[in-house]
Amino acid sequence: MDEPLPEETHEPDPGLPRPAGSDWAAVRRRVSSLHPPEVLMIVSGALFVIATFLPWYEASVGPLTVSETAWNVGVLGVMAALCGLITTAVASASPLGFGNISTQTAALVGVVLAPATLFFTMLRVLIDPPGAAVTQFTLGLVKVSRGIGLWGALVLAVAMTGGAVRKYRAVALR
Repeated sequence: MDEPLPEETHEPDPGLPRPAGSDWAAVRRRVSSLHPPEVLMIVSGALFVIATFLPWYEASVGPLTVSETAWNVGVLGVMAALCGLITTAVASASPLGFGNISTQTAALVGVVLAPATLFFTMLRVLIDPPGAAVTQFTLGLVKVSRGIGLWGALVLAVAMTGGAVRKYRAVALR
């Protein structure tokens, strides 16, 4: 009648791909061997990307408040966000072994794009926010101001640039 099922063996079939656990062990080893400038770039870059989704500008009329993120405040905000995103991706990919990016290439990309991120963020801080003229026309009834996301992004862009410069110096001295 029905044949009994064969007993399962706990040895992996040599023809099947290895489990992903060994890949995670390699990633853990790489993360533990990161140098401080790389950690600074990756952490500040990741937080910068999060800050691009926080309010960069706020407009309020009495109790009603409307806010805009970096992605909605014009070319400078988008350029800052994109430069920060690319810097973070490259800074993360190289030491963690994703992609074929050498350490020298990642350091060069970081030392170019991190200051660009800082530059565009600084311009967004210095240039009057969109709609700032509305405050004058409404005699202060409508207030347009810079939000917490923009201030946080500025601090994080400074940290990311510092990490990029330190990483580039370390790689250039090898």
